This record gives sequence, C-alpha cells and structure tokens, in this order.
Amino acid sequence: MRLAILKRIARFSRLTYYTTVMYLVTHAIAFTLFPVWSVYTFFSPKGICKLKQRFGRLLLAIVHKEVKVSGFDNAEEGKHYLIVANYPSFHTGFMLMMLFPEASIVAHSFMAKVPIINNMLKRNGFIYAHHRGFRRTKQAISEVIWRSESSSIIMLPEGKRTHNGRIQEFKRGFLHILRRSSLDLLPVTLNGFYKLKPVNRLYMNPDTELEVIIQKPITHSTIKALNDEQLLTATLSSIEGSYKP
Repeated sequence: MRLAILKRIARFSRLTYYTTVMYLVTHAIAFTLFPVWSVYTFFSPKGICKLKQRFGRLLLAIVHKEVKVSGFDNAEEGKHYLIVANYPSFHTGFMLMMLFPEASIVAHSFMAKVPIINNMLKRNGFIYAHHRGFRRTKQAISEVIWRSESSSIIMLPEGKRTHNGRIQEFKRGFLHILRRSSLDLLPVTLNGFYKLKPVNRLYMNPDTELEVIIQKPITHSTIKALNDEQLLTATLSSIEGSYKP
C-alpha cells in the first residue's frame, strides 16, 4: 500500500515537472525569444533552418524524449515535396520543422494578426491559410504553389488537432496544390504525439514513445492518373496504415 502511494506521488511529480517545463518553453520562453529570433533571421536568413532544428531538439530534451524516425530514404535529397501529415498534437508542427527545416509550412491565418510574430513567421517560411472567403483561399493556394518552386511545403489537412486520437477527415486544399504544381506528395505519420499531450488534456505523459514514419512518396505521374477521391484515399491510407495514437 505504501509502495503504491509512493509510486503515485512519483508519477504525479514527473507529470507536473514535465508539463510545467514544457509550457514554459513553448509559451513564455518562446515568445520571449521571438524578437531575438526575428532580428537574427532578418540578418542571417541561412540560420533559419538551424534555429528550427535546435528549437525542436530543445523541446525533446526537456522531457528526455527521443523520436524514432524511419523512412528518411524515401525522401530524395534536394527534391521538393508537398509533405502531408496527421495532426495529433500541438507539437506536430515543431517536429516537422525540425525534420524538414528547409520546408515552408502552411499555418492558420489567425497567427497573422500579431504584427511581430506575423513578420517573423513569414521570414521563416510560413504561409497563411484562410478558411473563409474564396478569394483569400485562392490567393493562399497561389502563394503555396509559388513557394513550392524553391522549397518543400508542409501541410496538415485535418486543419485542427484531433480531439479523440483518430485521424479526422482531410480538407481538400492540398489536392488543389498538387493539381496545379509539379510536386510529389510525401505522406508522414506521427505516432505517440496524441498520447503525449492531447488537445483536451492539460498535462503531458512523459512515458509516451514518439515515432515519425516518412512514407513512400506518391509521384506526380501517379497523382495525374488518379482522380481526387482516389488521391485522397491513397493519401489517407498511406498515413493511417501505420498510425498509432
């Protein structure tokens, strides 16, 4: 009985420690560093990739976690892709930026409302997706296609984090980009991130095993041969086939 109580106390202490430190880094420290990061990336654009990788590694180091990554050989070096992944948690974007630091990422347009953060994120390759208004959506898609000429693009087609661990229905914006560009599609599966910190839970679970699986790409020639429903099904099947919450 006493041993069980001690184990519960120890687990509660670990959860409290990791959760508190992670919130401090991802919120307080991150926003404190935004002005410094903004100035640094303005004068040293080549340093952006290193900063993305270092911040992602910092988040993992805090909770003493390692991410098992497999399938890197599926992504041809120097080739641009539309990188599509599931959206299990808040940490998804940080992990993808760490693994693909040269890629631009499509983010929610609400982030553009904060002037300092808006300017910094744009210099770091962020593209804003507008969910309302055909004209603004069309402009966002055109910007993504233009950006794809110089870098890969990261998209999370679910649009928001899963609330139950299951992969939600994909929005079809990524299909329009594939149709209007010459990009191959690179599906990516993130495992364990939902259990680490679901959207509807305050604390983190530091005992979770994290895994990122880079799936085999869907080539542009295959994309052209499939209709939208077939391409959507192929993308979901690739990601869901090895998915574990």
